[in-house]
Amino acid sequence: TKTLSTHIQKPVDSIELTQTFRSDDVSAACWRVVINHQNVQGVTTIVKEEGKWEARIMLNSFPATQFWREKVQLLSKEKMNDDGWEFPPGTDTSTPEYDPNEKLDPKLPPGILLDQNVVFEAPIVLKGLRGIDTVTTAIGHASAVYGPREYKHKIMSGPFILSLWNVSVSGIKIEAANLIQMNAQGKVAKMTVSFQPWPAIKLFHDRMRVRTRYFLS
Repeated sequence: TKTLSTHIQKPVDSIELTQTFRSDDVSAACWRVVINHQNVQGVTTIVKEEGKWEARIMLNSFPATQFWREKVQLLSKEKMNDDGWEFPPGTDTSTPEYDPNEKLDPKLPPGILLDQNVVFEAPIVLKGLRGIDTVTTAIGHASAVYGPREYKHKIMSGPFILSLWNVSVSGIKIEAANLIQMNAQGKVAKMTVSFQPWPAIKLFHDRMRVRTRYFLS
């Protein structure tokens, strides 16, 4: 684990800790790094489940992480098998066309209200989405791709909430961390979602791109 941690950090030019959270079952650090001249956000968690502690690194800025992944894979080739980097054989990696008649539901948790100018930093784009209509439409498409969320942990720290949940694409589990910033009116001003593992993020990205190209450049 120590060797892999070293490999993960090696291509990084700089790192900035932006927020921390702690509960009985979770320790989490939100961060921002510069790699290959691009900013990448993410969340590292240590989570206790079924009596065991597990370390997870979830990434937000997927389009900027290809270089990072290739570097770490090259550095780790003597420690990790190639089959640990890709989907199992037979995984459905198709990207179905979007039916414009499909009814979208963002499936936001009860009690969650979005500010009219909410910013959503999605894991599959480089620029944040702004405005309640654009954000709810994007989340509606995401919900259609990955289905119901399985909520696991929620931690509060001042105006920030860190929500951990699981979803899946093609039967592959995605672990997610949603950093939520509330405003003075008790509404969500900003959401930053991070995912892992990388191959599942790529498949989610590809399916979302087909669905959202009609309203996202």
